[in-house]
Amino acid sequence: MAITATFNALALGGLYDNGFGVHLPIPAAAVGLVTRTVGTGSPQPLAPSGMDSELTVLVSPNMREFFGNTAGQINAIDGAVATGEAVQLDIELTTPTTLNLGAGPFDVYIVRSNDLGHEIHGTMHGGTAAMKQGLFTTNSDPSVPG
Repeated sequence: MAITATFNALALGGLYDNGFGVHLPIPAAAVGLVTRTVGTGSPQPLAPSGMDSELTVLVSPNMREFFGNTAGQINAIDGAVATGEAVQLDIELTTPTTLNLGAGPFDVYIVRSNDLGHEIHGTMHGGTAAMKQGLFTTNSDPSVPG
């Protein structure tokens, strides 16, 4: 039993270095080995978060790795075209588990590479246990926890 997902990096519009993680609504206790394969490379093991009851894993600490570690904006300026490498995420399940695909979109989020607690999620997702709650309502952020 396994779940496989492929992610394609299309652009990096900002100047910050950001990574990305995935949170899926399946019990962390039902998950065995988690690996990622970047491009045509070899599978690399990933350590799921031990802080969340559901599967949460940091897939990349810095998405620039998918673009050859290029600095600056990538594919964010008219006429600029760079192809990023795809990354495949393989999740082996140790216990039969149902993942309702109709419940998507699932929580694929970005994190600041130099501050992994600085997470940016879609509005329908509440964040992970590692997310810095103190960032809510700071500066121009009108969002609130949850």
